[in-house]
Amino acid sequence: MTLTPRAIFYIFLIIFVEGYIVLSTELLAIRILTPYVGSGTDTISIIIAAVLLPLAAGYYFGGKFTPSRLGKDYNRTIRRKLSHNILISSVFILLGLSFLSSALFVQTIISNLSNDRIFVTTFYTFIFLVTPVFLLGQTTPLLSNFFSEQKLSETTGKILFISTLGSFIGATFTTLILMSYIGVNYTVVVNIVLAVLLYTSLNKSARIEKTLIIATGLVLVAYALNSQKILDSFHIVESNKYNDIAVMTNPEDGMKMLILNNTVSSGIDKNGKPYPYIRYLDDHFINTIPDDRKPAHILVLGAGGFTLGLDDDTNIYDFVDIDGSLKDISEKYFLGHELGPNKNFHPMPARGFLTQNTQKYDLILIDLFFGLQNIPEHLVTRDFFEQVKGALQPDGFITANVIANPVYQDAFSRNIDATFRSVFPDMTRQIVSPGFNAWKTDNVANLLYSAQNTATQHPHRIYTDNLNRSYADRPRDLK
Repeated sequence: MTLTPRAIFYIFLIIFVEGYIVLSTELLAIRILTPYVGSGTDTISIIIAAVLLPLAAGYYFGGKFTPSRLGKDYNRTIRRKLSHNILISSVFILLGLSFLSSALFVQTIISNLSNDRIFVTTFYTFIFLVTPVFLLGQTTPLLSNFFSEQKLSETTGKILFISTLGSFIGATFTTLILMSYIGVNYTVVVNIVLAVLLYTSLNKSARIEKTLIIATGLVLVAYALNSQKILDSFHIVESNKYNDIAVMTNPEDGMKMLILNNTVSSGIDKNGKPYPYIRYLDDHFINTIPDDRKPAHILVLGAGGFTLGLDDDTNIYDFVDIDGSLKDISEKYFLGHELGPNKNFHPMPARGFLTQNTQKYDLILIDLFFGLQNIPEHLVTRDFFEQVKGALQPDGFITANVIANPVYQDAFSRNIDATFRSVFPDMTRQIVSPGFNAWKTDNVANLLYSAQNTATQHPHRIYTDNLNRSYADRPRDLK
């Protein structure tokens, strides 16, 4: 068959949009699962696999599809198959990516089946990603049937280029533009609208009334499941590419909380006091800064709700966080006032800031770990702690709020401790969670690690019965 330029453009447009939807769906799935399973490479690899394998299978089975009727109905049969695939894919994407339905589904899995992050990720992707990606993957081989009279190598190159271009735009436009400016929830609606437009265009010559009813219904349901009203019911004030940010007050104790990705990041009680570990830092590290050292330079990696030094207008603070919206949201919804002129916000990754930083700090707080599921893997390494050490004054202090098992009952608790000690061997470890029970060995707590810069430290000696110099090492002056 001979294709007109308009028909060729239309076919390539479908291929482009299909590539866009697949990559955008993959990124949205990663972002939607992050509040529940974290953003580790293990869970992300499962999501990527749940896209790539069904996509490859879709290419294969789409190429084997044979229209049931040839001749004048050949075109219509291909269109009907494409329309059917896109409609089913739209339903799966709608239910799997929409805020309300995905939240209820994942929370049900965690509550009734398992809270293992690998299981949750695998179960979710099997239900909501495999089928739509498999069906969308058939789009390119199905449409290649219309190029039977074209040069195979040239046509294949064009198809792959257009499909990859759509994937590229889907990857960049989704994260850099849509998630940043309209939020994750409405980015899902955009994907549904694109799929619905493809579905409608493929059925415009037949059953138009039924097609429009289905298309309108899908868009309305997508909007309803992702509306700001739904987010408000979860106390979410913003849903961007990094976080679901919620602000709520606990009715039992009046604690106002800033919640990032389902994990409490900061809190202020009814008397205006922050969480115990922040108060501990204020009392022992900030309020005790000698007058001749003020204003001290303090670096906070992980801004949260900007509660460290909440009432301090003397020392100079640099807050660093990858989510650039935290400052405005904290001032508007959480703190209720603007930060003082002595507090600066740097919206960028922690290691990126440390790489370009030239300031030496008197005190550094690492507050980047929000629960065991939301610990950035690149921020628990010896290399990272070495970077932090490089930003300290020779006699400066490093502190880190680590969520871990207080009595070392799991591998992470033991290994993060050993990693921190490898850089700061003369450290202390304070349990600052209220209600700590040493006999309950399966819980986690806020553990406040602290150490002075080891730049001028001396080698250690081990005391034994045979060689014991403790009498000579002990300080002589009592102060």
